[in-house]
Amino acid sequence: IPTRGFRASEKLLQKASNWFYKKIESYIENYPIHKKGEALACLVEKMVDNLFFTVITVTDELNAYKVFETLNARGVTLSSTDLLKNYLFSIISKNGNYKTEELESLDDDWTDLSKRLENASFSDFVRCYWIAHHKFVRKLNLFKDIKETIKNHQGAFELLNGLSASVEIYMNLYSPDGGTWCPEAKEHAKILKYFHVKQFYCVVLAAHNILKEHDMTKLLRVFVVISFRYNVISSLSPNDLERSYEKIALGITNRTLNTLDEIIMALRDVYIPDDKFYSDFKEKTLNNNKIISYILSEIEHQKGGTKPSSSDYTIEHILPQKADENWNFEDSEVDAFVWRLGNMTLLEKGKNNKIGNDIYPVKQKIYKDSCFKMNKELAEKYSDWNIEAIEDRQEKMAKLSKTIWKISQYS
Repeated sequence: IPTRGFRASEKLLQKASNWFYKKIESYIENYPIHKKGEALACLVEKMVDNLFFTVITVTDELNAYKVFETLNARGVTLSSTDLLKNYLFSIISKNGNYKTEELESLDDDWTDLSKRLENASFSDFVRCYWIAHHKFVRKLNLFKDIKETIKNHQGAFELLNGLSASVEIYMNLYSPDGGTWCPEAKEHAKILKYFHVKQFYCVVLAAHNILKEHDMTKLLRVFVVISFRYNVISSLSPNDLERSYEKIALGITNRTLNTLDEIIMALRDVYIPDDKFYSDFKEKTLNNNKIISYILSEIEHQKGGTKPSSSDYTIEHILPQKADENWNFEDSEVDAFVWRLGNMTLLEKGKNNKIGNDIYPVKQKIYKDSCFKMNKELAEKYSDWNIEAIEDRQEKMAKLSKTIWKISQYS
């Protein structure tokens, strides 16, 4: 069957058809050739005898959409986006006062939105937009809240137009590699993906209406700093963060916040202060390699080195994950300190493969010969590697981090 020009829903139908075709093919493959027809006939008879169909005849396209809501009340589960589409159709054509082309336009726009969102959740996107432009709402109450707010033809099209205008910005955050932002903004968005934070999306969706591209890039950097301090190092509740971001997003939408500086100052309440950030960083244990690589790369750059490409190095555990008795660490101490940030560094791939689990004096010579400034400093500073050395090195990293992940407006 030709697939060019198929809508997303039509492709799903074709996928379902292919699935059933393969299942039926598998069902009859063990029957002799002269029995295959009989086997198919028996299968059809079983289906006819055991499946029940309800046929609902409707007079026009509008009534077909209204049926969805009735089915949902009877126990057939529909997503909030299914219900939203149904509701928008119903109010656009309320009292029969509609044009067929308006329904077709709505259907086309909805299909286009679904296509542009790719693998992203439609309901997550709609909720993010709603928080940015209306008010905070839990996912379970999203459809109910929209239904109580959008009451007429104009509101329905304003919502759809707003979603269409915001989907590109949302996808720049959700899938940075395929986005349309400049390289620096893309890099900030990728880092935020490493952190697994999305609460700030609503602020960006609101801010893109008032900020130019270079200011949007600066705002993304602010979110990197705030998220690193709040989420990664201090591990505070993301729920509290979401409420704060919602207030700021609505401030932008309502034009009480109109410039980048005003937005940044409004974010100050969620910026972890230096003393807590320093205290939490000193004790931090991490086992997410992407975040560890990011932290160590930024520290190397701050020390005067160049930011290395991730293809050129691996993460080196100075105290190995499988340390033997030559390391003079108890098993419990290895478990407690092997993933401490002070125990990790970046090392060229060839050198890392070479040293393996060698004792520290052997590793120390390799570190001296490394191209990374942090490794040369490590080899010169520490003649032995023990708990005191790990804690001392991590404390120095914590002090340096206060200047790396910093927002100058808060000084």
